[in-house]
Amino acid sequence: MPLLGSAALLLSFDVEPDAVDDHDRWHTQEHLPERLSIPGFLRGTRSVAGEESPRYMVVYEVESLATSPATTVTRSPRSRARCSAASQARALASSR
Repeated sequence: MPLLGSAALLLSFDVEPDAVDDHDRWHTQEHLPERLSIPGFLRGTRSVAGEESPRYMVVYEVESLATSPATTVTRSPRSRARCSAASQARALASSR
């Protein structure tokens, strides 16, 4: 399948085992549709590795490198809370 647009954002990550069902529901029903409603986001694909780590790989195909999740607004309160917590965890991990 050819790449839509001229760039892609690739994320790989794990989710705590007891949060997998909730995460999958949120990602499918809220987060992915929110991202794809933002101009410049063309397609999103989530792959699940099963027992391997990282469990998830998400690819967002975007119009260009100028399309950035950092410049977009996450809409739902649940998505804002999840993305904020993830950003705080990344900042904490990178400061160690």
